[in-house]
Amino acid sequence: EAKLAPYYKTAGLTSLVMTINADSTFTFKARMITLNGTITRDSESGNFIFNFKAFKKIKVGSMEGFIVMNGNRMELTFDVTKLMTLVEKAGSLSGNSTIKGLTAILQQYDGMTAGFELQRQD
Repeated sequence: EAKLAPYYKTAGLTSLVMTINADSTFTFKARMITLNGTITRDSESGNFIFNFKAFKKIKVGSMEGFIVMNGNRMELTFDVTKLMTLVEKAGSLSGNSTIKGLTAILQQYDGMTAGFELQRQD
C-alpha cells in the first residue's frame, strides 16, 4: 500500500469517486479520466464483474471485483494483472505518464489484488 500511494496520488486516484446507480451502471471518476460501465454478479463465485468503458463508448475491458464492506467503507480490489491492463488502457486514453510508474510497481505483485478503499458519501 505504501509503495502504491505516491502513484495513486500523482495519477489522481486518491480522489477517485465511484458512483453506483440502481440500474447496475457505475462511474469511476478520477482527476484525469472517467470510466463508466455496468456491474453484474457472477452467480457461481458471488463476486462482481465490472465491464469498463472510457468516454461511455470505448470498451476498456471486464474484470472480477472483490468487494468487502465495513460500515460506510468499501474495499474494492481486482486481480493485479487485470488491473494493470485496465490502468494501462485508461492511461493511454488520458495521456497520463504517471500510469507507467504505477504499472511498473503493480507488475511486481503478480497473483495479488490491488484496488481502492472507498468511503460512502451521502
